[in-house]
Amino acid sequence: MALDPIINYDAHIISPGVNLTLYGVGTPNLRAEYDDFGLSGTPSVIAHCSLSINYENIAWVINNDNSITVSGNINGAQLVRTATGTADAGRQTIKAYFNTFKKFETVVDTDSSGTYDLNIPNSFSVTIPPSNNPQPQYPASIEFYNAVTGTLGPDQFYLGIIITNPNPPDYRPGAIRNSGGTWLSHNRSGGEVHILTSGGTWREERTSDGGVGHDNPPSIRKDNSWFNQRRIGKES
Repeated sequence: MALDPIINYDAHIISPGVNLTLYGVGTPNLRAEYDDFGLSGTPSVIAHCSLSINYENIAWVINNDNSITVSGNINGAQLVRTATGTADAGRQTIKAYFNTFKKFETVVDTDSSGTYDLNIPNSFSVTIPPSNNPQPQYPASIEFYNAVTGTLGPDQFYLGIIITNPNPPDYRPGAIRNSGGTWLSHNRSGGEVHILTSGGTWREERTSDGGVGHDNPPSIRKDNSWFNQRRIGKES
């Protein structure tokens, strides 16, 4: 039986230059607060920043190949920047990405304040493929980038929904020739292969890592031994 996705709401720091404090961790309503630092002498705080993103109506579907499609709505994603009044040379570039696409970019004076709409879409749908080594993914989160002209490195982090697909690949190897003269992969919706058992019932053949005879894998005999067939009929 396929497992549901592992969903969390958190942040992941890409650049160690950001001193991040998180609120609402583990809930759909996340806020990240951090400081911008000046360039002159010992870095000093020149602005306090608050970045928020809120998720609603999260749902998912487990597909035939064990990939998982996760969808939902986003209600608000904005940055509030409050300058401390400390003058500082230079200007600051602020960028926000969503699903790897840049949605927001602006350049501000380092001693300026403002509220910025990050132009994040109000809905999303992403598909996480199956894997034998599942890793957390951040496909529906803000990737935030913040840099001051000068010697300091950028502040960069993900904030938002984090999705892990715990299911391994579930390939259905082989192909079948349909009445139209084309070949269709078994690894598709409705593409199952079945075998008639000695008891007179049909069972679906699938490929797994459970060893010969486990989960009804299609097999091939070679040198007096049975081997599971894997993707594109490869022996195991």
